[in-house]
Amino acid sequence: MSVLVSLVIWPRIMHNIDLTPATRPRFGVRELWIADPETKRIEVLTNSGDGFRPEAVFGLGTVFRSTFLPGLEIPIAEVF
Repeated sequence: MSVLVSLVIWPRIMHNIDLTPATRPRFGVRELWIADPETKRIEVLTNSGDGFRPEAVFGLGTVFRSTFLPGLEIPIAEVF
């Protein structure tokens, strides 16, 4: 069972990716990270039990933090 899913969006292939299975809470995924190289942002969604809800969006100049992995801190500038 997955508890964390991380996705990197590549604009040229994004239309071919079916995110539905990866984002279904019934699979036990607690947190979903979506990294977008075009906007240089990471969006974090958390499993509310009824589906995923936006938790936070991190852009350049901010530090990425996970609610699922306490203590994890990554400056966005180091990612992009």
